Amino acid sequence: MKRSMFIKLAVLGGAPLLLTGCEEERKAIVYESVEACISAAQIPEKTCREDYARAEVEHRATAPRYSSSSDCEADFGAGKCQQNSQSGGFFMPFMTGYMIASLIQGGGNNWYSSPGNHSSQPLYRTNGSSTWRTADNTQIGNRTGATNVPASAAQPATRAVTMSRSGFGSSASARGGWGS
Repeated sequence: MKRSMFIKLAVLGGAPLLLTGCEEERKAIVYESVEACISAAQIPEKTCREDYARAEVEHRATAPRYSSSSDCEADFGAGKCQQNSQSGGFFMPFMTGYMIASLIQGGGNNWYSSPGNHSSQPLYRTNGSSTWRTADNTQIGNRTGATNVPASAAQPATRAVTMSRSGFGSSASARGGWGS
């Protein structure tokens, strides 16, 4: 292969990586619990409670689903999964945190004050990792408190994903088969 052809292919192969780095960001706050949100005193207590409740509803609707406890625990750790007996008996991880994210670019100082301006969603940590992930496996970071997230991560997942063993948190299989 000619050197010029190799360089063109290398540049074209890196283009998707460059484009993903250009996504707009949104303001967000990550908490491990409603109590942590209240004690941080960054937002009103009422907002902490309401958004935690919304994240719990999202968790039940969009958490990664597994056909067996052992498959779920392979991704999230022993004792970190529960069976959902209401919807077919699948297994899903416990919600280990939640994120409140602005849906508006910029967001202003009080972006969290109106439910229409922000979303709430559950967060998960896989076995042996300190990185927060959304229900659709988007990495958020490993800290609690104020942060910036990709605009696409500000929107909660729209559906639950049934996972195969060791699929969640694994970038190779996490993207395969996930569509809109």
